[in-house]
Amino acid sequence: MINQGVTEIPECHIMRRWTRDAYRDMPEHLMLYQKDSATTKSMSFRHSALYRTAIEIVQMANSNPESCEVAMSHFLDAIPILSETSKIKDGLGLEERVQAAGRANPSVIFESGSLQPDIVAPPKRKNIGRPSSARNKPGYEKVSVPITKFCTICRSRVHRANCCPSNKNKKPRREAHCSNCGLAGHKKNNCLTSNY
Repeated sequence: MINQGVTEIPECHIMRRWTRDAYRDMPEHLMLYQKDSATTKSMSFRHSALYRTAIEIVQMANSNPESCEVAMSHFLDAIPILSETSKIKDGLGLEERVQAAGRANPSVIFESGSLQPDIVAPPKRKNIGRPSSARNKPGYEKVSVPITKFCTICRSRVHRANCCPSNKNKKPRREAHCSNCGLAGHKKNNCLTSNY
């Protein structure tokens, strides 16, 4: 191409699937990714797009008093127009879905921070019993060195009272007996004379 002096590939040699218009010829399983597909008209897309643009307008309007007045005038102009067009409801709006789900108080959803009423984090399962004090403590709590436990009989820090060698009151451990054959040294699950 350089030797021939051609700067561009001729259009007759370019396939459509290589261009930006390739999304028009998508197969069935990829049709939902088209720009003009019905998924872009869904509730979540509509709500997030409106929310993002509204937040951008509020941020720009909050920069100085003149921009605030301009934004407020446009908001007030949009209210009568939207009140006429919003009379026809398709049932996919956030408030309609909340009412359809049977929730009486939709303000709870906005307070919790979630935008979609059907997608809510599962409740955290609490542990049974008293809360444990064994936790990672932050630096501002001024954690002292943990107290090392010691033997109450000989005051050694190597072991505790239940396994102290100088404990004379310690009962000898009972040897395991099999409930099948009655012999010592093994249990029922390791018995050679099984009943089955």
